[in-house]
Amino acid sequence: MAINKRGIFFTTLAIALVTLFFLSYTFYTVLNDYSGVHDRVDTLDSFVKGVEADLPREVYIAGFRSLVVSQKRIAETGAYLPNYAQSLEELFLNGTLQGIPESLMTGATLPELATTLQERAGKINANATLSNYTFRVYQETPWEVIFEVQAQLLVRDHGGLAQWNKTETIRAMVPVEGFEDPLYTLNTQSQIINKIKRTPHAFFVSGTNVTNLNDHAVKSYYYANPLAPSYLDRLTGSTTASAHGIESLVNLQKV
Repeated sequence: MAINKRGIFFTTLAIALVTLFFLSYTFYTVLNDYSGVHDRVDTLDSFVKGVEADLPREVYIAGFRSLVVSQKRIAETGAYLPNYAQSLEELFLNGTLQGIPESLMTGATLPELATTLQERAGKINANATLSNYTFRVYQETPWEVIFEVQAQLLVRDHGGLAQWNKTETIRAMVPVEGFEDPLYTLNTQSQIINKIKRTPHAFFVSGTNVTNLNDHAVKSYYYANPLAPSYLDRLTGSTTASAHGIESLVNLQKV
């Protein structure tokens, strides 16, 4: 009788130990799996944050290049852009201006940016797409052109563990200072090439002192004037007044 009780005790103990072993193993496996998923999600989250931080820089580069290409085309053809918004969008999306490929846009167009993004995602076993683009170019101040791209960003883990599906609005502000004024270039038959430079003078005349005015005129500086055309307007040859207009005095001594 004592032997049977002892046998039952050891059997029960063995079952308890086996059960405890399986429970411990299962808990460890679940915990280990959770840790792996957590690490993977962190990796993808860091990737997405890196992409979001990098996109404005990429749009800035494309915007800057598109303005350089535009002023170059104006100078070479002697003709203004027919529509600055359509022309700049064409450069962003296709790398062409009025159907003509522009080498400076190589690697900077939105489809090429999407391809680079996919290649980067592939290195961490993920898939990334940038699609459904909408494009805007405008000014909020006389001294900067804003390039704005809205696109759908989809990042998905190859194993299906996680995905990000976000609408990104990417803005980049490109200063107009340093770019040539198309109105000077075409209206003087390229005799005067005037680069936009903001005047350092807060006022031009103080009593009978016209030193600032003379410096402003001689160096053809620009100042904000809502009765003048904006930089973007100047790309089309428009002289219509704009809230973001800029104006300078022509220095005939440069002719």
